[in-house]
Amino acid sequence: MSFNFPKGYDRSQALTIDPELVFSTFSGSFANNFGHAATYDEQGNLYSIGTLHSTGPFPATAGAFQRQATQSVDMGLLKFSPDGTRLLYGTYIGGSDVDVPHSMIVNNKGELVISGTTSSQNFPLSSGAYQTRFGGGTAVEPVGGFGYTNGSDIFVLKLSADGSTLAASTLVGGNGNDGICRTFDFNLINYSDEFRGEVVVDDKDNVYVATSTNSTNFPTVNPTTAQYGGGRQDAVVFKLSSDLRTMLMSTYLGGTAADGAYGVKWAPSGALYVAGLTRSSNLPAKTTAFKSTKSGEEDGFVAKFVNDKLEQLTYLGTDSSDVAYLLDVDAEENVHVFGLTRGRYPTTTGVYSNTNAGQFIHALDKTLSRTIFSTTIGSSRARPDIAPTAFLVNECGNIYLSGWGGVVNSRNGYNATSSTIGLPTTPDAYRQTTTGSNFYIAILEKGAKSLLYGTFIGSTTASTDGDHVDGGTSRFAKNGVIYQATCVCRQANFPSTPNVWAVNRNSGDCNNAAFKFDIDRLKADFDVYQGTTKNVLSGCAPMTLDFLNTSEGGKTYTWDVQGNNISRDPLKATYTFNQPGEYRVTLRASNPLVCRGQDVVTKIIKVGVSKAAASGDTTVCSNVGVSLKATGGLKYSWTPAAGLSNPNIANPIAKVNATTNFICTITDSACVVTRTVTVKINNDKPDFAAFKDTTICVGQSAVLSAQGSATRYRWTPSLTLSDSVGTRVTAKPLVTTVYTVTGQYADGCLPQKTITVRIDNNKPDFKVTPDTTVCAGQTAMLLAQGAGTIRWKASPTLSDTTIKNPVANPLQTTTYTVTAVYPDGCKPSKTVTVNVESGPQNTSFDVAPTYACGKPTMVQYVNKTTGASRYEWDFGNGTKSGVAAPGALDYTQNGTYQVTLKAYSPRGCASTVTQSVSVLNLDKIPNVITPNGDGKNDTFVVGAPSTRIEIFNRWGKRVFASDNYADDWGKDVINGTYYYQLTLPGNSICKGWIQVIE
Repeated sequence: MSFNFPKGYDRSQALTIDPELVFSTFSGSFANNFGHAATYDEQGNLYSIGTLHSTGPFPATAGAFQRQATQSVDMGLLKFSPDGTRLLYGTYIGGSDVDVPHSMIVNNKGELVISGTTSSQNFPLSSGAYQTRFGGGTAVEPVGGFGYTNGSDIFVLKLSADGSTLAASTLVGGNGNDGICRTFDFNLINYSDEFRGEVVVDDKDNVYVATSTNSTNFPTVNPTTAQYGGGRQDAVVFKLSSDLRTMLMSTYLGGTAADGAYGVKWAPSGALYVAGLTRSSNLPAKTTAFKSTKSGEEDGFVAKFVNDKLEQLTYLGTDSSDVAYLLDVDAEENVHVFGLTRGRYPTTTGVYSNTNAGQFIHALDKTLSRTIFSTTIGSSRARPDIAPTAFLVNECGNIYLSGWGGVVNSRNGYNATSSTIGLPTTPDAYRQTTTGSNFYIAILEKGAKSLLYGTFIGSTTASTDGDHVDGGTSRFAKNGVIYQATCVCRQANFPSTPNVWAVNRNSGDCNNAAFKFDIDRLKADFDVYQGTTKNVLSGCAPMTLDFLNTSEGGKTYTWDVQGNNISRDPLKATYTFNQPGEYRVTLRASNPLVCRGQDVVTKIIKVGVSKAAASGDTTVCSNVGVSLKATGGLKYSWTPAAGLSNPNIANPIAKVNATTNFICTITDSACVVTRTVTVKINNDKPDFAAFKDTTICVGQSAVLSAQGSATRYRWTPSLTLSDSVGTRVTAKPLVTTVYTVTGQYADGCLPQKTITVRIDNNKPDFKVTPDTTVCAGQTAMLLAQGAGTIRWKASPTLSDTTIKNPVANPLQTTTYTVTAVYPDGCKPSKTVTVNVESGPQNTSFDVAPTYACGKPTMVQYVNKTTGASRYEWDFGNGTKSGVAAPGALDYTQNGTYQVTLKAYSPRGCASTVTQSVSVLNLDKIPNVITPNGDGKNDTFVVGAPSTRIEIFNRWGKRVFASDNYADDWGKDVINGTYYYQLTLPGNSICKGWIQVIE
């Protein structure tokens, strides 16, 4: 993707290419830091909270409520500025055991309200809190890494807007485990659904929490149901005063099987709506409810409380498993539910839907007795794809949803089919491709009539550490901006945006990242340019202006001038104002995703008429003054100023040495215009001439001349001239030289001409033989031809230096120089190179004899010569060969042979090498020796080098042995018959008898 800004942009400001992703940042924690929940405030600040699972620095800020960790699983809370560039505060929250956040919201006073679960018996509480005694429960580890040693209680707390003060904090719980959902009791679950539950506030900042418990003595106040329902766990809903000192309402919401509450919404009417899942068939649903009985193994449910009492409850679901996760209400208080299904969830007519999808949106009227619409969205796998994280119905009734899916869900034994592959996206998506383990955001039109927007966001490479969040809620603001917490671990490459608080994940394990994504941003604006000048809102006709679109969030754009459409280009528009007047230029930016749909901006362009003019176009010689003239203005400014007598008057004098376009900016009472005057420079004179280019030899001279009506003629360069002034001069250059003559005319013009005198000693008839190559020791005849007298440069390898055809006998490659002396004094020279080539320089061969008992010795010749084109072998026994590799030869007679290899280069030059090769055949091993000292047959001579020998007497006793026998056994040996064994190279063995006779 690329963007073109024809007029550039203001580089002092941050450039946002995509207006949807406001920012994405990591926590910057060096400790292992999971991500759980996120929310926002009216200023657009983002709050992100997670848990810390190792030692290491976490960015707790000065003055924060809790700056030190407790060496257990603490919460880590961060508040980011609206653009994510600043960390407004960071704080730990927790006691000595596990503390986990589930949900957050900012109340009307700007205080942050957090609900979650704790196993810390010293969890920070406020004085006068509703419950300060830890209720306890049984040790449990609902998710790996979250071991609740003491069981769990629910906590609710408030922090001051600056994060420095614990405004209020209380526990809520009984003698069982509170706030943790027993997911193993249900079929349809997602990773970390154990931490489901939500907190909201009303207009008086009373706090509502929907969650789960298995405490049979959970504290109830004004309950609809005071007794535990009897299953493994019940849903619970409670309402606390804003100071968290008083329980205003608390009730079980369950039947005889397992139940859980996941979402809660307070409506402006005062009604409270709760969503969750159940396996109970006896929830208190009235017959007037939309669905008064459970139809599947587990159903979702929605409950409505009025004046803190249950008014209505309805089941939601199919004959399979279903769960209601999150809910919101529209302007008519129709209740919209975001849930998951394994069945064929019913869809109404006239809605956008995806067949066999695993996510449903069901809208009920506020009495929970009638369907407004229902639909499904997702892939076609007939199973849920994602774990819901946030849900919104905005003022226009458009429906926003988000969630995540992928390997973290499927590999941990939760939703085996979880994946974001196949989820629907729109052409304008922030990202249309997915790894299968990303976040997903979608918008449906009011009534689910169409898919307005669908996109993925997250890592771009697939890994076993997919994008996810650990169970908590994130939030959409009413303007459609999502504030989402994420957990980014190890191989995941979740993107961060430039200049944010933490661009990099500092932990080698996991990091609590957060992003702010604005789909509803819509602001129309444009800049006005005249050429490269910005913010030009007035001028004189005709005036052409460019309008550069700087809007944010628009999908389509229309440009109008005086109500008439001129363009629909999304980048810019251009318009020429030919008549004076006041014009309204309007840009309309439209986006169907945004409630208001359109934003409009108008700018007024004032166009006047100018009587400004400029004159003085002329052609003059260099530095000759000429008058420029401008009229019709109150103020004048000429550019360039160089060469002008005064750039700020109407009629300056210009003296320049090159053609120049002078631009005069003329300002009158109505407008500013520019006019151009061109001064051309032409130094030519028709009568001015110079003669003439010529070629001479070194030492010769040439006459140069100039003519015309100039008063003076000046020549350069003067060093090789007879004179530097005059119409006729003599040049005697040593090298080719370009001479310039300048004529000085009476009108100040200085025309110039050039004459080139080339130095060239060459003579066309002077020729020599081409370079040649001879073998070492050979001669070459050289030849020079031409009308000049020939002289060769002295050389001991030339037969004669005064004749045209001497004989060269060089010992090595030699270059010979010959000079011809011509009658006109030219002395051209040429060279001839005689290359002397030797035969191949590395001519050599190896000799490798092969010995065998009773057979002639075979001699292998290995040619090691390179670069030769032909070979001649003489093997010393009358045998010859012309091949490069002659192979093995056998010699029938013992003796020493002179073997010669002659190698020829491609030019036929030869190199020769000769070796003496000794041959002793083992078929002639003696059987008698006479060691009498006469020098004849004194020792047992085998003649095979590198041979091992063992000699035994007739009784089998070894009398001699050698690993490298040197043919030296026999001296001082007693007469007799001996047995020998030879081990030849190659491990061949020869055996025989040898008789010793003195």
